[in-house]
Amino acid sequence: MQQFLVAGALALGTLAENGKVRVDNRCFDEKDKAARTIGEASPVDDTNARLKVTFVPRAVRWIPFTSGDYWVLKIDPEYEVALVGSPNQKYLWVLARRPSIQKKRSTRIWPRRVVRGSI
Repeated sequence: MQQFLVAGALALGTLAENGKVRVDNRCFDEKDKAARTIGEASPVDDTNARLKVTFVPRAVRWIPFTSGDYWVLKIDPEYEVALVGSPNQKYLWVLARRPSIQKKRSTRIWPRRVVRGSI
């Protein structure tokens, strides 16, 4: 889904009674067509900052390699912006509660190695 992302990205997470998170990702593709995918995230430790996320149908989630690592790397002090990525540094997202991020907030969230281009 992300490789065709053009605009209007929205990621919603809803806590379920079983402790997992329902993930609802939406965006518009290059043809301005709405795209949506529903998944599930499970915490892998007590911090809840490391999750396993899957978007495959529930019936086939037992198959190995159908989930990915989703780690909360940094959250700004006001809890408005988060830097999220994978431990292999292949993926990196900036998640925000608002459509735009203030410059002072964005410079606090980006680690120096991202700015230098080493991620």
